[in-house]
Amino acid sequence: THDRQTHERQDGEPPLISTTMADATARAGGEASGPHTVLIIRHGEKPDASHPGQPPFGQDRGGKRDPHSLTPLGWERADKLADLFAGHTVRAPFVRPDRLYAPDYGSQAQDRERRTYQTLTPTADRLGIRIRTPHPLGDEIAMAHHLAEHAGARILVCWEHHHIPALAAALAHHLGVTTLPANAHTWPEDDYSTALVFTARPGQYVAVQTSEAALPTDPRP
Repeated sequence: THDRQTHERQDGEPPLISTTMADATARAGGEASGPHTVLIIRHGEKPDASHPGQPPFGQDRGGKRDPHSLTPLGWERADKLADLFAGHTVRAPFVRPDRLYAPDYGSQAQDRERRTYQTLTPTADRLGIRIRTPHPLGDEIAMAHHLAEHAGARILVCWEHHHIPALAAALAHHLGVTTLPANAHTWPEDDYSTALVFTARPGQYVAVQTSEAALPTDPRP
């Protein structure tokens, strides 16, 4: 697997723990010993018929056409997400992440061209942390296991929407979550603004969905 870095960080890594330990602790009624929070979002906007004012192609940060990149509206969302996650205060139930994840597309160069990675780039730049890409799309079980191992971590994952339900289900299994919100089962094609939030509470994890409310057209939470 890959754990390539594009934004160096010198502070310590959260300790690894046994997923079995996290499950057992949560179900026994003690303090959950897995991650503090896992946030899962979809990438920013891509070319589609629901945004007729946007160009029918993606663009890299410099405005060059690229089929895998965000549209200008998607880049605007990415910038606003940096305000949300790296601002002076962070609106609940969101948290300031200390680990960022996107899918692995085979190489660092390919990762950087993809909408999932691009959506996290402004947040990574603001926080000074790297974007990790340990697993590809389709490997959601292994990805969930990886996320569940990091005790106390505040994690932000940007994933492709068709694969988010599989990731949410696998993570729920690891964390002992039995009830999942609607987007964890089926993610609507035109929904770029919803976030899934897994949060550790005394004795258990809970999962909710809420709006990023990053752009003026997003639903208000």
